[in-house]
Amino acid sequence: MTRIKQAHIKPSLEKTAQPRNRPFNSVATERNTMKVSSKLHDGRINAWNILLEIKIGDYEELVAGVLTNNVYQRKRVGSSKTVYSLLREDLKRGCIIPPVVLALTNSATDASRIDDSELSEYIKENAQDLIILDGLQRTYTILDLLKELRRSEDEQGLKEVLSATIRIEIYIGINRLGILYRMLTLNTGQTPMSLRQQIEMLYLGYLDKDIEGIQLVREADGTTANGPGKYNFKDVIDGFNAYLDRDELPIWLGPRKVVQ
Repeated sequence: MTRIKQAHIKPSLEKTAQPRNRPFNSVATERNTMKVSSKLHDGRINAWNILLEIKIGDYEELVAGVLTNNVYQRKRVGSSKTVYSLLREDLKRGCIIPPVVLALTNSATDASRIDDSELSEYIKENAQDLIILDGLQRTYTILDLLKELRRSEDEQGLKEVLSATIRIEIYIGINRLGILYRMLTLNTGQTPMSLRQQIEMLYLGYLDKDIEGIQLVREADGTTANGPGKYNFKDVIDGFNAYLDRDELPIWLGPRKVVQ
């Protein structure tokens, strides 16, 4: 197979690649079944969108080490248990779910120049640089279902779920602004982001700034700002916006209404 020559850019979401081991599976399933359905150029963010069909077993392997790669993504949602329990049951029955949207952050490659026959291998070889833009909670639900079936030793059920086909979208050649734009516009799922989380995304770059003696804590980290020198990131954002708007009310309350 001809190797694809590509120009690399520094990943905008740089993370240490996690080990990606094939999950233990006592049920034999057909592997390497990633199929390219379409390849479209997104002119708004100047990136290629690849729509693929993939077996759940292959998807499990593809994302096994990248669930926490996206620093802009929310943590795992603990609510909506009824919704995701219903989704697990739907998956057992072969229900078609909305595509999970991912991005490949390490590449400036023009995907139109890669043959479909080589594209799936290219994605697998660079899987450690994948991030999930939309569908993290669906992905956790899929992985939870597979763990449940393995734990209960339901080999028939496990085989059926692993061999089921889902759709995924992968953006290739997308930059940081494209990632933010797509995450905001894709946020129309079952568990939408709060306004707070969306505002934090816009200002997230400031977390990388070296501020001596100060530690900023994000809502998505699941930690609290206890102790000297620790501040909630959202409070800092509120303060900054209050300064710009000349209004001390927090963002979620909106601008103050002037009483005549």
